[in-house]
Amino acid sequence: MRLLAGASLVCGALVYASAAGASGISKSATTRTYALTLAISPSGGMSIAEGGHATAMEGGLTRRLEVHVKLRANGKPYSGAPPKITLVDESSPAMAPTPMHGNNVTLVTDHTYSVLVIVKGERARFSFRAV
Repeated sequence: MRLLAGASLVCGALVYASAAGASGISKSATTRTYALTLAISPSGGMSIAEGGHATAMEGGLTRRLEVHVKLRANGKPYSGAPPKITLVDESSPAMAPTPMHGNNVTLVTDHTYSVLVIVKGERARFSFRAV
């Protein structure tokens, strides 16, 4: 599993929502070469965006964001150079895209986010609402 974080439109990628709820979010996408799965789940630990846990007063949720990449041809895990992943809060136009360098992110409840994943030049985009 390789991980970072991202957002932008993907040419020809198919995106499917498979589950959403308080327990987590799971979405799938494909590119010409890769099958990607975005998984967002509850997390403890340090947040990249805030440097620590979000509190209820901040309206934030600390979540673990992972992207699993497999080769479409044989279903084996991708083991090449790490993908570039960028997280964008689409509900806050003033917020700059956040390149990820770890697994934990702080999300604002009811905000819509997009995640752009680039693997060897192939792009996939995921969108979700933080719950």
